[in-house]
Amino acid sequence: MLKAILMKNTPIRLKGLYRLFIVLGICYVFLLLSCSDEPDLTLEPKGATGEKTTGGDAEVTRKELYERAFTALQQQFQSPILDEQFETLYRISTSPTYLDFLRNVPPDIPHQDFETFVKNSPPDAKVYTSVLKKHFGRATEENIIVAHRLHQVFQKGRIAIYRGADQLTVEEKILLPAVREEPIFEWALKRVNDDEENFMVFDEDLQRLSRDIEFANIRKINKALKEQRKEQRPDDGFIWLMLREPVLMGEVFEGFTDTEMFLRWLKGEFQKPEIRF
Repeated sequence: MLKAILMKNTPIRLKGLYRLFIVLGICYVFLLLSCSDEPDLTLEPKGATGEKTTGGDAEVTRKELYERAFTALQQQFQSPILDEQFETLYRISTSPTYLDFLRNVPPDIPHQDFETFVKNSPPDAKVYTSVLKKHFGRATEENIIVAHRLHQVFQKGRIAIYRGADQLTVEEKILLPAVREEPIFEWALKRVNDDEENFMVFDEDLQRLSRDIEFANIRKINKALKEQRKEQRPDDGFIWLMLREPVLMGEVFEGFTDTEMFLRWLKGEFQKPEIRF
């Protein structure tokens, strides 16, 4: 329904996120009448989602928790851990051992499954602080959450293009459904109305930042795999990534459907093309 409304109101292809929100503003009344989606839970950023350093016995206990979970998952899941369509990693994400691990490490998020944990984990505020201060004066909790959600949808859209989707389809099938959700929709609509030109530049800066984050994610995964590589089971590093980087692995599951494309992404094959929405 949203696609039909947008195509009715504009005959040209949407090239910038700021234009998208202008059109969404025109359709605002229609959206209020026709969309009944429940808003996402409000997140409270608590800094990075990695382990907290508290020192003493707590630090030792946390280290042991990771090591015990790693050993238990190694025993439960046989190699290859990275198989054709992420089957083993999906099974790890639903295993009682893994879900119990997530309930006992920061951040403390009410959840019943891996997807909810990933969705509601607080973003790393410092990643977005500079671009938000540049355009909006400060990096508030809401600003950080929205910037993080937008990065995730930009990254998902780029990955879909890597996999062969055309850009217009990605904008209509991935970007539009995402930006109509709260808290993105109201936040962005207000800022477009306040200062359209500034929002246009923010859009460009955030997309560049999102690309930088994507490249950093590639490096982070490769580094973890290299550090955990074992002669007998070289892909056990993916177990470690599930423990140390659950949000990043959730984004991988969201973006990729097969490991062949994922491994090409890890090798950096898709870093050169400039994709802008």
